Amino acid sequence: MKTKYNDFINESDEPQEFIFDEEKLKSKIVPMGYWLIDSNGLNLHKVIDKALDEYKDFIDSDEINNFKKGLDKLSKTNYPINKNYLSSLINNIDGRKNIKVGNKWHLVNKLNTNYSDQTDLLIDLLRRMTIDENLSIKNDSIRIYKNIIINPKEALLNIKDRIPGMINYYYKKNGKGLEEFLEFTKNTRKNSEKGLNAENITVKYLSGLGFNLDFQGGDGDFIDMLFGCDLIMSREDFGFKSIQVKAFDIPQYKAQKYKTDWLSSVVNNGIPVIKNIKEWSMIDIKPLEKD
Repeated sequence: MKTKYNDFINESDEPQEFIFDEEKLKSKIVPMGYWLIDSNGLNLHKVIDKALDEYKDFIDSDEINNFKKGLDKLSKTNYPINKNYLSSLINNIDGRKNIKVGNKWHLVNKLNTNYSDQTDLLIDLLRRMTIDENLSIKNDSIRIYKNIIINPKEALLNIKDRIPGMINYYYKKNGKGLEEFLEFTKNTRKNSEKGLNAENITVKYLSGLGFNLDFQGGDGDFIDMLFGCDLIMSREDFGFKSIQVKAFDIPQYKAQKYKTDWLSSVVNNGIPVIKNIKEWSMIDIKPLEKD
């Protein structure tokens, strides 16, 4: 293994004997939650975006057409869209990029927003340091590990500026590039499966009440990513409704960040609880009366 590590190493004379307890380490990092992602925290959103940028390709014509179709449907709802922002999106959508594997959008695109998968990445980096043939790297990993166990936030902030170099060293210079990052999608995959199931339950429920499905984005869809809209469904008396779907309950203060008309919460695969987000009130939906 190459030993050019000065861009991310702090040399130490600490003893090498210690137990690398992955689960204990995870229990200290995962509770940091969104702080790992946030620019005011560890800023892994930006770090990972930059690390993955070289593997991204421009979106294709099908993705562009689906976006424009979804945008047309969204404009029929009460979703507040700034006209200047809308114009900018339409004019620049062909300049957006994502990662595809086998010509298909891949969940690794969400690594920048999933703190559980980011935790796995951080732990893997430290694990690789502990088995590095270079003694200085091994000793440095011991100090980092111990500091995280004692004070995780302070310890992670101390290595914040070194993380890009660690990623480059182990996953690019001495690793397999994109293949390394593809390993960190386990939690994102679980969340996506739960989310899709909740969407399908919502579609089935509302369809049974006479609604038409006008739009369902799915993973990698820009209507979902840019506007937080999972579904657009319509009925003559309700009109077109933009819907954010969750596979769990969320409190009002968290729901307010979404600008969709409705929020559908599907808990334990049960009947969806549908609320007006702005008014935070239950939607009374009765079946259409037959003529």
